[in-house]
Amino acid sequence: MTAQDPAASMTNERDATHLQLEGARARELAEAGAFDRSLERLGIEGTDPEGVGYLELDGTLLGDYLELCRPTTDAPWRYHLAVGLGLMSVVLGHHVVIPETGGFEPMCPNLYICLLGPSSRMRKTTALNMGKRILIDLKEKANRSLLYPDEYTPESLYDILQEQSVGVLVASEFASFLDRSKRDYMAGVDKFLADIYDCPKVKSKRLRGHQWTISNPAVSFWGASSFEWFRDAATGGHFRGGFLARFLWIPAFAKDCCMPRTKQPNFALMSSIVDNLATLGEVKGSAKITPAAWSEYESWYQDHDRDLIGDPNGGVLDPLWSRLEQAVLKLSVLFSLSADPTQGGLQVDAGPMEKAIGMIEDIKRWVRDLALEQLDADPRWGRDYRRIRDVIERASANGGKITTRDISHATSGQMPARRRREILDELKEAGIVESERIKPGAQGGRPGEWFWLAPYERPVS
Repeated sequence: MTAQDPAASMTNERDATHLQLEGARARELAEAGAFDRSLERLGIEGTDPEGVGYLELDGTLLGDYLELCRPTTDAPWRYHLAVGLGLMSVVLGHHVVIPETGGFEPMCPNLYICLLGPSSRMRKTTALNMGKRILIDLKEKANRSLLYPDEYTPESLYDILQEQSVGVLVASEFASFLDRSKRDYMAGVDKFLADIYDCPKVKSKRLRGHQWTISNPAVSFWGASSFEWFRDAATGGHFRGGFLARFLWIPAFAKDCCMPRTKQPNFALMSSIVDNLATLGEVKGSAKITPAAWSEYESWYQDHDRDLIGDPNGGVLDPLWSRLEQAVLKLSVLFSLSADPTQGGLQVDAGPMEKAIGMIEDIKRWVRDLALEQLDADPRWGRDYRRIRDVIERASANGGKITTRDISHATSGQMPARRRREILDELKEAGIVESERIKPGAQGGRPGEWFWLAPYERPVS
């Protein structure tokens, strides 16, 4: 066996490393190119926020937060905007509600957000830490503790929420958090967080003989992860579960600028923001969405619904899209209170509603590109998902229902029974369909289940 020349070996390793670096750079440039093309479709030039309609925020709380953050880091402005909205939602807690949303419980403006980016260079954790710093200052100034611990077990989390039902969980490594939630000692945490997202009046939990009762929870969640993880999750069908479908996904493909040296924060502006958040925390009551704002929302909702029905790959993204209808209403209230962080901001006019719609449409484009165009999404999953939903939708058209057996007959030969059951369970968990158990008759037999499409009651202004 001939000995390898050490110099040649070093050259080969150097060449291999160089090729890897070139490949990584090529992927970054491709992602940036996709970002620029998407910007062109939106009529936005470059990565600067100037000209983005929903960022006309001068003189508002969110505008001040962007002004505070942007000189101190080259993290994308989208991250700062998302964290700014997250700060407002945490501070409001359950004191502000959106009553006319068609459900039994009024909706709180809490948010689950996750920042997405291609690498650590995007400063995702930095953006989250800026929001955490504001909450720490708010605790010192207004004696409001809203930041939950970074590490916890299910039992300690339930203890904390029982004592402090309003706050935010932060996971700068979101994929690691999800991995931990699958371990035995953390089992059920993601399902619990999916359930508590809707801020029920009371949430009870029993585990290992212990009972917790959480009153008026308003929990928010901030996370950050990579595009690679998002792609795996999207193509693996994970969004059809309840927890991930509740998130607003905030992608950024490039920094706003290159910033070799960052500036110290404007501490006077930071103090002013903390003061305004403390004032915002005193706001209580029901948001009033004006007829003009409802008109904007209903027009968008119809277009959004048509987009979903007309999308051949819609099955992959249905659970995310269905939650965006709620997100628009939540964001409209936050944009309104950003302009007027007092009781007057509870009246939501057409302007804040337009900003909320603009932001959600922006997010939809990025997420669709990531999950469908730039990924090789599994077409069978989307097709099977659409078939089952269509069968249930036809049965529900006149207020009717359909049984598990009839769904099986309608889709016989089109998919395995196991896949059919998985899709039905995930449609229920995502809140897209509702169901009711059918007890066996007098002659016995196997129990069944009724299914129908979950109604969405459009509010009447």
